[in-house]
Amino acid sequence: MRVLALLFVVILMFVILLSACTVKVPVINPPVNNTYKFIGACSTVQACQGLNETETWDCCYLAAATNKAPDFCADAGKYSDACFAELGVVLRQPTLCSLGGQYKEDCYFKVATNTLDASLCTKVNANKTNECYSVISVQSNNSINCPKAGSLKEACFFGVGTNTNNVSLCEKSGQFRNTCISTIAKNTKNVSLCANLTALKSGCYSFFNMTVPN
Repeated sequence: MRVLALLFVVILMFVILLSACTVKVPVINPPVNNTYKFIGACSTVQACQGLNETETWDCCYLAAATNKAPDFCADAGKYSDACFAELGVVLRQPTLCSLGGQYKEDCYFKVATNTLDASLCTKVNANKTNECYSVISVQSNNSINCPKAGSLKEACFFGVGTNTNNVSLCEKSGQFRNTCISTIAKNTKNVSLCANLTALKSGCYSFFNMTVPN
């Protein structure tokens, strides 16, 4: 019996020792892949590969601007709206402005005034609609859209009138009428126009080294 008991103790100690020496393999979670998943054409830009999300946004925005490639803007993340709007202006493509989110109205304004396309003025911010029509009219020397310029209508007629030396437009320029006529008189060296003034008359004649006729 003593032998059996001793044998049992030896076996028990062996089991305990074996258990203590067993190598335990730690559980390792799979690595997290932070690489950005492309949704647009920027996936073809080698320099933008293998980056995290924020780095990819920056890279694709820069690539779009550098290459004038709006297809890359879809991968510019939180910069996508600005990217599309910026390229809309650079490329003068109003269709890109429509993708510009909060920047689209400003994009439309810049494209409209850069291309003299008055049809886009209806898409700009309401606070800049009048300016849109006025700027385009004066830059194109065409008064057809001046009536749409609202509070800037008279200034619009003045601008086109003095640019084209068209006295008839001065009559539509309201508070700017006399300044408009006087300016054209000096531009064209036509002293006879001074007689049409209800103000600034003496200054107009003085330009020609004359006094106001009695």
